[in-house]
Amino acid sequence: MKKYKPMALMLCVLLLAGCARGGTEIEKKEKKGTEGVSAVTELDSSSQSDESTEDTETTTTYDDVNDPDSELEKEEPEVPTRHEIAVENIMQMPELPFGCEIVSLTIVLNHLGFNVDKMYMCDNYLTTIDYWRANDQLYGPDPHEAFPGSPKDKHNISGCFSQVIVRAAENYFRDNNAPYAPLNTTGMELEDLLHTYIDNDIPVIIWVTSKDLHEIEYKYSWHTADERIINFPTYQHCLVMTGYDTDIGLIFTADPLVGNTGYDYYKFEQRYKELGTESLVILPKSQ
Repeated sequence: MKKYKPMALMLCVLLLAGCARGGTEIEKKEKKGTEGVSAVTELDSSSQSDESTEDTETTTTYDDVNDPDSELEKEEPEVPTRHEIAVENIMQMPELPFGCEIVSLTIVLNHLGFNVDKMYMCDNYLTTIDYWRANDQLYGPDPHEAFPGSPKDKHNISGCFSQVIVRAAENYFRDNNAPYAPLNTTGMELEDLLHTYIDNDIPVIIWVTSKDLHEIEYKYSWHTADERIINFPTYQHCLVMTGYDTDIGLIFTADPLVGNTGYDYYKFEQRYKELGTESLVILPKSQ
């Protein structure tokens, strides 16, 4: 047994050295593996960081700027709810019981500074054509072209519309070399008239009905020279619209039949539409 002790001792030393060397190799491999994982982790982290930057990056586009919900969009101006023009009224009675149209024009002319009389305007600038009878039929003019009969006649049955008053205003301004012109605004919505003209202190000559906006009736008719039948709306009336208050639902007017007064907004609008949205304004020529 003593004979083999040195050999056993050398064997143990060799085994221990091999284990130590093997452990070192494993440690190195583990270390290399850790470095590889770290490198991959750092690469992935870098890539994710770049992708995150790309994902969070924002670009302002035309659509963003013009989005209705965008803070960049300007707020709409507030719509006025009240405005009134100080217009002095002129009464049509007793001289012109059916002269509301020419008197309304006279009211606006005086508001603009023209010192003119309603009778002067009626006698010199209102185009009138009398009724006549033929073959047992009543004939007369188209009220869009001339005033039927006379506005001085208390037994008259009709009146005229905007184009006749436009022509009267044109002739008056021409004869007086005045820097104004009428604009026929027939067809405009009531609200548009209010915010386009009333808000800018421009009164509007407008057609509704008399007797507190009486319901329209059709009692009278006649033939024109070219055999068209005119059914005239009873209670047809012309006045000057001078303001409004939508909070209390009123339209303010200079009414040649009753004076300066207010009318129910919605009934006024209804009668205006029923009569064909007839209206006109007087503007400086520069406008």
